Amino acid sequence: MPDSLIGAEQLALSHAQITKIGGRDTNEDALGCTFSDDAACFVVSDGVGGHEGGEIASVAVVEAVQESFQAYPSPSSEVLRSHIEYAVASVAQCKKGNKALANMSATAAALIIDAETRRALWAHVGDTRVYLLRNGRVHRVTRDHSLVQQLVDAGYCTAEQAKAHPLRNTLLFAIGADSEGPMEISCDETEILEGDAFLLCTDGLWEWLSAEEIEHLLAFSATAEQWLSELVRVSEENCRGSGKLRDNYTAFAVMIDGV
Repeated sequence: MPDSLIGAEQLALSHAQITKIGGRDTNEDALGCTFSDDAACFVVSDGVGGHEGGEIASVAVVEAVQESFQAYPSPSSEVLRSHIEYAVASVAQCKKGNKALANMSATAAALIIDAETRRALWAHVGDTRVYLLRNGRVHRVTRDHSLVQQLVDAGYCTAEQAKAHPLRNTLLFAIGADSEGPMEISCDETEILEGDAFLLCTDGLWEWLSAEEIEHLLAFSATAEQWLSELVRVSEENCRGSGKLRDNYTAFAVMIDGV
């Protein structure tokens, strides 16, 4: 059964969420969801900046996007971009006059499900990702704002090789981080189809999952909660076998149950 009905036409969706500390001392990830009469907004953020700083940045991003969505819930790519821009301003305000927070920043990914127009819209900054699963196939609909993504695009390494690249954590853009040019906020949208599913997650989850595993686990999951639980289980198994320290990991799984 769906856990949410939104809009006059009652688009049905179910969702599940998780945020875990992994092998770190603190959890610098954050997530949140909020609903209007006709739309649902999900946001995930991965903070950078050490103890307290990363936590403050990610929470500031999530709270700002939710606040902006509640004030302006009419979905469009321009409005969604403004939600992220409001988060940029919020993080800048947190850093103002506080030297201890001078180096904090955060990635972000936001997804809006619009019941009125039957559209899904998303935006991201950094390497927190959005995946769309349609007709059993996974589509990574965001491109990481990272150095290794540029290397993959240029053909210097594969996506799998990039996961182990020594510069894999070097971001080109993050909310609150200094960059040589204007920060890129990437937005896109699609019509919602029956059976669509979305995964928003930080790199602490996606780096331990293959596209085939994401597809396979959805195929054998009846609910968003089951799908996310299986994604976490398999990612933990993959990480355990690597001998590497697990990063914080945070995710939303969203399934469209009726259009």
